[in-house]
Amino acid sequence: MPPFFFFFFLSFFFFVFCYQAYH
Repeated sequence: MPPFFFFFFLSFFFFVFCYQAYH
C-alpha cells in the first residue's frame, strides 16, 4: 500500500470527523 493512499484515507477520515462535529 503506497503512502499516498494512507494519506488520502487519513484526510478523508478527518473530513468525516469534522463533518460529524459540525452536524
